[in-house]
Amino acid sequence: MTIFKPYNYTKYNWIIFDSVTNFLSVVVLILINQLGDLSNFFLKHILFIPASHYILLIRALLLFAL
Repeated sequence: MTIFKPYNYTKYNWIIFDSVTNFLSVVVLILINQLGDLSNFFLKHILFIPASHYILLIRALLLFAL
């Protein structure tokens, strides 16, 4: 089974865990991304807007630009 193990291990220090500010900023970015996807889903599913509608594309581009 040693054939599936790496030759050596490199320790990597994730900067996200260095301070509370770094961690919370990453959490906020993830939340903004997830809420953007959720809002597009609600527009498509609840309001019955087709996926090819230009409003959905504009909203996705605006969220991506943030």
